[in-house]
Amino acid sequence: MDQMALGLVSTAAAALCGLNVVQRRALYAARHDPLTGLASRHLWTAHAEHAARQPHGLVVVLVDGDGVKRTNDRFGHEAGDALINALARRLEDWTDRRGEACRLGGDELVAYVRLPRSPRLSEQLDVLTGELSAPVQYRQTWLPASASVGAAVVGDMPQPTLHRAMRAADEAMYQAKRAGGGAWRLAEDCAERTAVNVRCDAI
Repeated sequence: MDQMALGLVSTAAAALCGLNVVQRRALYAARHDPLTGLASRHLWTAHAEHAARQPHGLVVVLVDGDGVKRTNDRFGHEAGDALINALARRLEDWTDRRGEACRLGGDELVAYVRLPRSPRLSEQLDVLTGELSAPVQYRQTWLPASASVGAAVVGDMPQPTLHRAMRAADEAMYQAKRAGGGAWRLAEDCAERTAVNVRCDAI
């Protein structure tokens, strides 16, 4: 998490000191996803918008689990939830202190993270995709795991805003899914494929 976002968290933590246990639990529940414990979409968006005020090096990453429905159908919804939780933990671990992750809903996750430009960006996305593809232990079995990943560099947007970067990352993620999943795509790479009707730059 960058310094500005850490400042917001510190302010919020100071405010918590005046609340009783019930109020703290209610506030925590309002600010965190009930399944994964990640930041709520509202809280994450506030932090991400703040981070985007300094767009240099800021990357937005969209993650969509591949095959979660098949897991639900075969092993039950508790197994599907375990799979989503594992993907969330892996994305959170990958962002480390460089950003923050959030569950948008279902099996879709998002993160903002500060990373140096390529070639390290591509290397880091390779690492993320590999980590998301490791099997997940559930009770006495191992669940297959995979995810489609789309990324957009905020500073590369014609207008460097969080909204535009998220839309570009979303289009890139669906391009990765259409290619079979278990892979990542960068928004600028998708923009170069407009001749084959990819709309990653149509923001």
